Amino acid sequence: VRVPAELVNKRLQLGLSSSFGSALLDIRSQPFSSIRSSWLAVLFRDVPFGALQIAFYEQFKLLALAPETKVLATTVISAATGGDASELTNAMLSASGGLWQDCLLGATAGMLAAVITTPPDVVVTRLSSEQTSASSSRARNSGGEARRASLLSTTARIYEEEGFVGFFRGSVQRGVYYAPLIGIFFALYEAGRHLALHPDTILAWLDALHVTSSAAFDHAASTLLSYVDPGYSS
Repeated sequence: VRVPAELVNKRLQLGLSSSFGSALLDIRSQPFSSIRSSWLAVLFRDVPFGALQIAFYEQFKLLALAPETKVLATTVISAATGGDASELTNAMLSASGGLWQDCLLGATAGMLAAVITTPPDVVVTRLSSEQTSASSSRARNSGGEARRASLLSTTARIYEEEGFVGFFRGSVQRGVYYAPLIGIFFALYEAGRHLALHPDTILAWLDALHVTSSAAFDHAASTLLSYVDPGYSS
C-alpha cells in the first residue's frame, strides 16, 4: 500500500519529477517488474524498522524502570498462580517513567532502528533513481534496450562501487530525522494508553470544566502533572 507513495516521495526528493501529478504518470509508465522490486525493497526496510524500534523501546523501558519491573514481574507470577488480575493491571500502569521519559526512550529507539535499517533505505533510493535513468534512456533511444534495475542488481552495484560503507550513507541524517518522530509517537501512545486505562483522569478534567470548583481543577491538574512528571508533588 505504501509503495506508490514511497515512489512518489523519492522521485520528488531526487528532482526526478516536477510535480506530484507528473510523478504519478511516471510511475504508471514503469513496468510491473520495477514496481515489484521497489515493493520488496520497501518491505525489507520497513518491517525490520518497525520491529526494531518496538523491541528497543521495550528493552529501554525495562532498563529505565528496573525497580518497577521487579514489582511487575512479581505481580505477573502472582496473577499466573491464581492471584488478583487487577493487581497486574495496576502494576503495568504504574511501571511508567512519565511522558518525557517515554519520549526520550522512543526517540533513542527510533534513532537506533533508523540507523540500522539505513542499507535498505539506500537501496530504495538508488533503485528509484536507476529505474528512472533506465526509463529516460529508453525514451531517448527508442530503438535501444536499457538495463532494468532490480533489487539484487542495485544492491550488488552499491557494494561494488562504494563497498560496505556505501550502504550507510546518510545514516546519521536518517537517525536524526526519525528520532523526534518516533519519540513523539511513543509518548502519545503511552499517554493515550494511560488515559484509556485511567478514565477517571478524563472525568476529572470534565468535572473541572463544568464545575466551578477549584479543587476539582487542582485534582485534575495534579493527576496529569504527576503522569507527565513523576517527581511532581502537589
